[in-house]
Amino acid sequence: MIQKAERREMAAGMLKLKWNVGLRQAMTLLLALVLILPLVACNPSQFRTQAAQVPRLVRTSISEPKTFNYVTSDDTNSTEIVALVYDGLLSTNGVTGELEPGLAESWEISPDQTRIVYKLRPGLKWSDGAPITVDDIVFTYNDIIFNEKIPTSTADIFRIGDEGAFPTVRKLDEQRVEFAAPEPFAPLLRFAGGAFLPKHALEKTVTTLDSEGNPQFLSTWGTDSDPKQIIGSGPYRIKSYQPSERVILERNPHYWRKDALGNQQPYIDQFIIQIVASTDVSLMQFRAGGVDVEGVTR
Repeated sequence: MIQKAERREMAAGMLKLKWNVGLRQAMTLLLALVLILPLVACNPSQFRTQAAQVPRLVRTSISEPKTFNYVTSDDTNSTEIVALVYDGLLSTNGVTGELEPGLAESWEISPDQTRIVYKLRPGLKWSDGAPITVDDIVFTYNDIIFNEKIPTSTADIFRIGDEGAFPTVRKLDEQRVEFAAPEPFAPLLRFAGGAFLPKHALEKTVTTLDSEGNPQFLSTWGTDSDPKQIIGSGPYRIKSYQPSERVILERNPHYWRKDALGNQQPYIDQFIIQIVASTDVSLMQFRAGGVDVEGVTR
């Protein structure tokens, strides 16, 4: 029991790290936009320079990403990228920390606190134009996260009660998916409200085994993958990755979110992560105007 508790505590800590990383990145980006946008009168064209003819935002990283696979990523450099490539059923308000609708337009919790039903927004699409469906959610949990052949720290945070049982995940209809726990489990709303993966692109990688008998999914969407094969639901998709140089993310043309006037988001066409040797080099590039966002350390 002690080992189970330790594993669950470590897994919960890893998830908390992912959430905190995403929140810190969101706050850094938000601060940058608050400072920059008033100066350019909210006109994305002002982000264009002679070197970049499209609106873009550049930040730095001192380490390389290890993978672009959302489920197997466990380092901050990978998670900061996949956080831009995938949206969750729910999102977190960067100011209040409260949960808000994301890919799910609403959710309901049963009176006994053991069942949560999420309702997908209509007309959602993956970055390749394929429809986002409830089947994708069921596939992600039942075939990937709860799959004993696919080790991931994400699985342990869903183990509930002394028995460490997983919640059941089932499709109710074309828009609704249900997560049912064996007992009340308060974190389930936030945990199950995370990102999920496209069934049409990954189903064969789960059922096909490599020479060692492991699902090919474990080696799918690594940093050596063709960016066109990496399909997401977030504001950006990976355009290119040049080791030791940069990761370029481009605007997802099928992203669901729009502003009050009906303009599709994100406004900025490219998000570039420049890989540098040290924080000193990053600061130098920021002062020279080659980088738009610089982290402030204490």
